[in-house]
Amino acid sequence: MKKLISLTLFCATLSFTFAQGIDFFQGKWDEALKLAQEQNKLVFVDAYTTWCGPCKRMSAQVFPQKEVGDYYNAHFINMKLDMERGEGLEFRKKYPVSAFPTFFWIDGDGQVVHTTKGARQVKDFIELGKTAFGKYDGSAKFKVQYDEGARDYETVYNYVVALNKAGKSSLKVVNDYLKEQTDLTTPENLRLILVGAHQVDSKIFGYLEEHKAALIGLEGEDTVNKQIRAAANETVQRAAKYESADLLEEAVAAVRKHLPDEAGQFEAESGMTYAKGVRDADMYYGYTKTYLKKYAGDRAGKLHGIAVTIMKQFASHPELLKLGEDAARRSVEVRSTDKRLVTYATLVYLNGDKNRAVKIVDDAIEAAQAEDRQSRELIMLKRRFSAS
Repeated sequence: MKKLISLTLFCATLSFTFAQGIDFFQGKWDEALKLAQEQNKLVFVDAYTTWCGPCKRMSAQVFPQKEVGDYYNAHFINMKLDMERGEGLEFRKKYPVSAFPTFFWIDGDGQVVHTTKGARQVKDFIELGKTAFGKYDGSAKFKVQYDEGARDYETVYNYVVALNKAGKSSLKVVNDYLKEQTDLTTPENLRLILVGAHQVDSKIFGYLEEHKAALIGLEGEDTVNKQIRAAANETVQRAAKYESADLLEEAVAAVRKHLPDEAGQFEAESGMTYAKGVRDADMYYGYTKTYLKKYAGDRAGKLHGIAVTIMKQFASHPELLKLGEDAARRSVEVRSTDKRLVTYATLVYLNGDKNRAVKIVDDAIEAAQAEDRQSRELIMLKRRFSAS
């Protein structure tokens, strides 16, 4: 009975750990590569040693964080390899390591897509993952098969998924396949419609709308709604890129129709994205005012991002400067960091209150000194204020 209780506690602890951070693959290296090929993912490798201090900090402070696990578990096959024993010794013969930790992102064929050295904080480590993911184009091998005439469902489906991941359009591939089909309601064709519907202004999205009930029955409402959101967001990005107000309205209309509870916030956020892209200060002001009043809440990162956008892009708009200062203040109140304090003080200064801006910086420098640290950003900002 004691063994059973211990095993239960161990499994519960293990599940909790995985849920809260990176789930590291426990198999062999060749098994990880095979899994990467099957799932069209990269293998992330933490090349470490047991005596390395920064390696220990990553394992204790970064890898276990939920936001790190959420990103890395979704995008990579993750492995830890000790460079002084076991498979690590063979690994470093092919992939030289001169400092610890060294991080690798390797495709299923064993080719290095990205590598870097040294420990990182949570945010920077997630950004590293995004950089590596952005460099990987898994569609190339499927393109070769497709161009050679392979039109079987598995090849087409995997090619479409890979194109989507690489940020390339898959609409022609999906359309060409579906126009040869006599029944779009088969499970295979419905799944292809779902992954292919990444723009609301497309024939494929029309198929999604037509067969939405069947798709929900097959894949679940959350999965279908997630694809609708993704398609709407992709369309907003294209609207901003091509300065098309019609595309923006199509995206908003799709969310109103399918996700009505989210429509207000989506309209405000997508309007801000569009206005920023076309550099329309008055439009950005209108949407931002609504967003800050109704939807921003305590989203410190979002608040700070708005403040930075206003400071860098719309500093000549007096009303937007006031909104930017308010957003910056709220972001600092939620979670104060040196970067956010610099943004806040700068916006206060731009709004004409130099004395208060200087006080914000002085107080922040004093707080940093009390923590036995220095902030170059704050000190440099104080010098700029003094010189002005």
